[in-house]
Amino acid sequence: TLIPSPTQRSLRRQLIGNFLAFSIFITAVVMAIVFNLSISVSRRLVLNQMAHNTAIASSEIPEFQSELQMLVDAFEDTNLFISTDPVETEDGLEQIYKSSSLYRHLLVVDREKVVTAHFPAAEDDNLPISEEESAALNNVVSSNSSKMVTKNPTQPEEGLSFVVPIMDVGATVAAVIGRVTQLSINNLIVGIQDVTTEGIGFIVNEVGRVIAHPNPEMLNQEWVSEENGRSFSTPSNNNIVGAYQSYDATTGSRQLVYYLKEGHEWTVVVSTPYAVVLDLSLDIGVPLFFTLLIVIILSFAQLAYQSRGITDPITKMVEASQTMAAGGNWPPAIHAQRDDEIGQLSQAFS
Repeated sequence: TLIPSPTQRSLRRQLIGNFLAFSIFITAVVMAIVFNLSISVSRRLVLNQMAHNTAIASSEIPEFQSELQMLVDAFEDTNLFISTDPVETEDGLEQIYKSSSLYRHLLVVDREKVVTAHFPAAEDDNLPISEEESAALNNVVSSNSSKMVTKNPTQPEEGLSFVVPIMDVGATVAAVIGRVTQLSINNLIVGIQDVTTEGIGFIVNEVGRVIAHPNPEMLNQEWVSEENGRSFSTPSNNNIVGAYQSYDATTGSRQLVYYLKEGHEWTVVVSTPYAVVLDLSLDIGVPLFFTLLIVIILSFAQLAYQSRGITDPITKMVEASQTMAAGGNWPPAIHAQRDDEIGQLSQAFS
């Protein structure tokens, strides 16, 4: 006859072995669930923080735009700015310049795009009109309405230009260009930098051009929402809002992107490395893993201890059976007082 292996001959080893295998399986399943839950919770925490800071930055944009709009209200008295006296015109520009800290330069430009007056005085009185400003002037002349444009970052200290028509008898006879300092625009994104480790926040205008960014090289670059990857649900509250995971092929890294557009034409965008989510999930998941490991070890120790109360009496009864089979006598059973199956079996041998 075949002799069973030592593991098969020992009930205690079978109990412990089965429990160990079951524990490993349960641990793997639970850790997979915990890992996925920790990633989900971490991602939600990061997105909530991104949403909070983005909403604060977005709420400051209407006030910024309203201050820009003050330039329009300042030109209700058009006679001052179509005066043939440049000194008089520059005095008017000086008053407007001192009433707002947003503008770096104010220029009056005629229909032929010639600068007739400007303030403050520049080292070179020949202040060139950029291509973007020139195109905006054409639009202002034809529509008789103000226009905001993003300039190419040839002059990093100037980011936006606000072009306002000067009307006379219902037609645009000249225009004022208010060049906004890039520092004024970047003040809008101070609160959304480093929302998380290595996070970047920036603002995109109505035509998808970056107008505020911590990296000057990114100014005037086109930004398009790349929701071709994995998107995440976000509360909209009737605003244009979205969150998604993108992949940067140049760096080989994943990014978590959140954007918000509410009540105005500019979009606030925050991007953070997805590694931040993974690091946070480890901070959540690792303590849970060790907690689960400790529980399993304690349970294993308890089972090993309790299994002796089952296997030891059975071992003694096996020895009694062997003794009785050999014609010997069975001594009084020490487990006969137990009320369970072990006690009943012990009484049967008595």
